[in-house]
Amino acid sequence: MKSQCVLSMINEINSLANDRIKKELSGLNIPVLINHVPLFYILPDDGSSMEFRHLREKWQISKSSLSDILTKYEELGYVEKDATCHDKRCVHIHLTKEALILKKKFMAIEAKVLSIMVSGYSDQERVRLEQDIVSILDNMKKIQ
Repeated sequence: MKSQCVLSMINEINSLANDRIKKELSGLNIPVLINHVPLFYILPDDGSSMEFRHLREKWQISKSSLSDILTKYEELGYVEKDATCHDKRCVHIHLTKEALILKKKFMAIEAKVLSIMVSGYSDQERVRLEQDIVSILDNMKKIQ
């Protein structure tokens, strides 16, 4: 068996998973780009809002990109902006009820793709894999 670079395999896993997620999103006619799905995971699903700057920091994208993304999904009725702060620069964003329905669909797609990824794994192996991935991610964050 030919040895393959582990980093190349990680990239291939990511690419294949993204392709599957895109296919699932398309099949459900969900008008959300795969790279915008984190917005729905980051914003609270309890009806509360998050300040623009906190959302930007958590997602780690530029102000202009976030502003464009929020405008798109505000027009689609998935997010709402609330400028109730005293400072006009302080904007709070929250998910709409329609977005919460989408978020459940995203979570179902994620569960489906993860199930495919770990097919044949025991429960113990799945837990161990998740722990290892968290450790790897933590290690990589330390060098940022």
